[in-house]
Amino acid sequence: MQRLCVWLVVAMAGGLWGCDDDVSLLPDAGVDQGRVRDMSGSTPDEGVDPDDGVDPDEGPDPDDGVEPDEGPDPDDGVEADEGVEADEGPEPDEGLMGCEPGSTSRAPCRELDGVCAQGRATCLDTREYGDCVPPAEFYQADETTCDGRDNDCDGTADEGFEGVGLPCDTDDDDLCAYGLSVCNAAGDGTECVEDEPQTESCNGLDDDCDGTTDEDAPDAPLGARQDGVCMGRVQVCMAGEWAEPDYSTSMGYEAGEQSCDGLDNDCDGRTDAGLFAPAAERQSGVCAGQVQICRGAMGWAEPNYAGLPGYEANETRCDGLDNDCDGTTDEDIDPPPCALSEGVCAQPSAPASCQGADGFSECAYGPDYEAVETNTCDALDNDCDGTIDEGEPCPIGLRTVRVEAGAFTMGSPGDEVGRQGDEASHPVVLTHPVLVRVTEVTQSEYLAVLEQNPSARPGADLPVEQVTWLDALRFANTLSRNDGLPACYQIEGDSARWDAGYACPGWRLPSEAEWEYLARAGTEGPRWSDAAGIALGEAAWYRDNSNNQTHPVGQRAANAFGLYDVLGNVNEWVWDRFGDYPADEVTDPVGPADGADRVVRGGGYSFAPALLRSANRTQTAPRTVSPDIGLRVLRTAPLAAE
Repeated sequence: MQRLCVWLVVAMAGGLWGCDDDVSLLPDAGVDQGRVRDMSGSTPDEGVDPDDGVDPDEGPDPDDGVEPDEGPDPDDGVEADEGVEADEGPEPDEGLMGCEPGSTSRAPCRELDGVCAQGRATCLDTREYGDCVPPAEFYQADETTCDGRDNDCDGTADEGFEGVGLPCDTDDDDLCAYGLSVCNAAGDGTECVEDEPQTESCNGLDDDCDGTTDEDAPDAPLGARQDGVCMGRVQVCMAGEWAEPDYSTSMGYEAGEQSCDGLDNDCDGRTDAGLFAPAAERQSGVCAGQVQICRGAMGWAEPNYAGLPGYEANETRCDGLDNDCDGTTDEDIDPPPCALSEGVCAQPSAPASCQGADGFSECAYGPDYEAVETNTCDALDNDCDGTIDEGEPCPIGLRTVRVEAGAFTMGSPGDEVGRQGDEASHPVVLTHPVLVRVTEVTQSEYLAVLEQNPSARPGADLPVEQVTWLDALRFANTLSRNDGLPACYQIEGDSARWDAGYACPGWRLPSEAEWEYLARAGTEGPRWSDAAGIALGEAAWYRDNSNNQTHPVGQRAANAFGLYDVLGNVNEWVWDRFGDYPADEVTDPVGPADGADRVVRGGGYSFAPALLRSANRTQTAPRTVSPDIGLRVLRTAPLAAE
């Protein structure tokens, strides 16, 4: 707001003037020089009115503080001939004798208020001053003129004129008063002298008079926090003072860093610091406890699992750990090669297995494996050293040979001597090698296994006889269990099943096709001995040489597979039911599915030569007990190493 100086020119010698810094009109303070002259009616050439109580011949009062020769200051805004006359001298010096009777002086009036302070007192005959007489031009018993003076000398100027010296506004369009109310030129009221609106600043005021305080104050200082999302924030004006902004309104601001976004959300100078990382997706195995990694603007991402100790993208190690973090330990790991590969180890029953932290176990080589060979009668290399049945010679009744799989023509041709109608010729393929006992089961072995001997003619080395078909199955199952092999037959009452078929590794009866394949030993004629050029009596015990009784096993010649007594001595039970042969080729046949009777093959010690043929079949009830019916056992052999 502009500073108003109001000049007051009074018709007194040495006129008084003043400037009111707080824009209020004080007593004795003047107003604008031109305005005072207009109110007083004086002109620049006008002197002091002779009626104002001043003696025309009186010089300046010594107490006025004006030098006797001092005229008006040209810079006071008063003309040179205005005010005190040039020949007015100072007040008479009262000295010790008091005042000069009849003289006048202002001195006694200066302690009074308002215009009375400019009055004069007349010296009485008592040499004392009488009452002060105020200037008649300005004095009013009751204030009626607005002129910036205390006309009634009560210590208050222009009372009754409301608002003098206060802010004002000349129109109703502005929202604030930014002028100053002063006395008008006529002195009978006030007028508003306006100034221009100011630029808004932070001071608690509506500087631009738009009804809003401190809005859009320019040159706001930067806030104290200038990192991250708080960058560029400036202070705000509050209650006339600059204060920190509300940083929570900054886009992306967080009082404590929570978001993985590549921003310094809490404005502490660190980006994505101190975040609580969510758990990684893979929490199994060696990945347990892993958390996601903050990738800045890309957000949370899975950690680099490849850097974890023990981690594998695909499980390859047997170590008891879930290396690929899929929830399964040591799965789908290729085992190492087996340490042994000869003999029964050529086809291990199970590869090396992972034992977790202990690594891989040895391969499982099956029930025939022996670290040190003790079974010298099974035609196997049990200790996988490349040698079969080394050690003590095997008793012939327990000896075993291996016969490889093959194909042959089963049955007999139509012109074969002694041929029966149930011997239809047809091709057969056998896909499983076998380990077969070279002799029929002896009474000593049967007794050792089943602890009984049903034979009509006792003898340890004689073939066991008077054995039913079910007795033969029970012997095979028990022998298998004794040797640690699975039993091949499921016996229920008077019936039995061979569920696993040729795949069963335990001891069993041969199928009818297997028996004929073994008896022929690669020959096609009625008997193997014919092809070998050996007389029947040298190859078999039969009607013409047996003396109508059994004989110890292994005393006749063996066929090309090393098998004894496949013809003669005793008939041998096979698995199959009796029935017609198929016309077409068959593979691994097991006989008809239905039928009450079973089959015995090979002929007995009382049979005629015509019945001792490789193709001869004898239909027999399974409960049959006969002194010329025994059995031979075999088992499916492990496949040879390729």
